[in-house]
Amino acid sequence: MDFYALQTWLEERALEHDKPTLLLQLASDKLRREQIVRPGITRLERLVATARQQAHDETFRRLTPLLTDERSTMLDSLLTPDVTMGRTVLHWLRREATAPSAAQMVETLKKVTWLLHAGVATWDLAPLNPNRVKWLAQIGWKAPAQQLQRMTPLRRYPILVTFLHQALLHHTDVAVELYDQCLWEYHGAAKKELKEWRQSLARSTNDKLRLFRELGQVLLDPEIADAAVRAESFARVPEPV
Repeated sequence: MDFYALQTWLEERALEHDKPTLLLQLASDKLRREQIVRPGITRLERLVATARQQAHDETFRRLTPLLTDERSTMLDSLLTPDVTMGRTVLHWLRREATAPSAAQMVETLKKVTWLLHAGVATWDLAPLNPNRVKWLAQIGWKAPAQQLQRMTPLRRYPILVTFLHQALLHHTDVAVELYDQCLWEYHGAAKKELKEWRQSLARSTNDKLRLFRELGQVLLDPEIADAAVRAESFARVPEPV
């Protein structure tokens, strides 16, 4: 009964963490806490391997409502080269934005639009533990397309489903961040342009004040005759060509 309870408990932990050494450590710690004599390490290793396999089976079972025939076909198409793009859709969705430019923002928004049209936003992954969703999605971000193609549907489809779910969140965040960066750059450029315009306006105002001062001195000088005001004004302020 203790061994059966440990196996059931370990299966639940395997749905949270897939690392074999961690599961082995967790099983040993549980036995120590409950003061149960630990079985041989080989037996524990087999127990961990069984728990990991059953976690894969359970993950697939929980995602079965999402895996319709149409959606399974769409997931498989991610791994085949697209003639219009010259690469797989999986590779395209993995590509990161390299700069806060308009072109990169448009490219990111295209990915978000593609994922929304695929209905990814409506997928419910609540039955899966968040740690397992994150772990499966990481495999989707890194594993080569050929490796994913060689996997059985039981392993491949959960990886692709969680990858697309995480990709939608990721690219949405990237699009918002790119927009903020572009907006901040334009804001900085606008502030610089405004500062330069104000400086030029101030210089122009100063020039006008100096001009009016010169002309005022001519007009108010009692020693300059009225007939000579024009000539004296152009002598101090050059006539525009």
